[in-house]
Amino acid sequence: MRQFSALIRPFASVAAMALAAFVPAGAGAQETGTERAPGEAYIAEVFTDWELRCLTPAEEGQPERCEMFQLLLDEQDNPVAVMRVAAPLTPTDEVVAAISIVTPIETLLTPGIRLRIDDGEPGGLPYTLCEPSGCLARLPINAATADAFKAGGEAFIEIFALVRSDLGEIGGVPVALSASLRGFTAAFDAMLERHVAFAEFVATLQESEGEAEGEAAPAASE
Repeated sequence: MRQFSALIRPFASVAAMALAAFVPAGAGAQETGTERAPGEAYIAEVFTDWELRCLTPAEEGQPERCEMFQLLLDEQDNPVAVMRVAAPLTPTDEVVAAISIVTPIETLLTPGIRLRIDDGEPGGLPYTLCEPSGCLARLPINAATADAFKAGGEAFIEIFALVRSDLGEIGGVPVALSASLRGFTAAFDAMLERHVAFAEFVATLQESEGEAEGEAAPAASE
């Protein structure tokens, strides 16, 4: 089998195409006073190395759903993957947020993702699914894990590029990535603060829909 080191370059080009799906047009700078379509993503705030990206609501005055966002760079500073952090609709003691890492579709899935903070012990993260835009691994985190990210300086991630030899044999080349944790605390706290209004809005909407269905049920049975 040929050495895989010479085959990493195509992975970088595939990564660039995949990342286009996660970088909304015009999101290179914070937008102010710009008309956006419902559902359009935009950068609401920037906290050092983290962006807080929000989706434009369907109607003016409705709360927005927001998440943290950072491009993951390889050792040559090429963007290869994406790290996102979002809050669940109903946080619990066990899950206060979830970290998602999206890698190019040409990723070897079997080894999963290796993740560590600074000099800490690495942990394994399995992939959940793959879509045309990339492959997703998701890590629900509790308050203690969130505190570890807040206290850290850098997160180190290792993924494996899927490569094939001339004979069709499949292998993987490790690709080292990193995410800066500068600004993580401020971005995380801002995301949770914004999320309160959104979660309350969804709960109220679900309650109203439940009441409407309950009122319609007797009429349907008559």
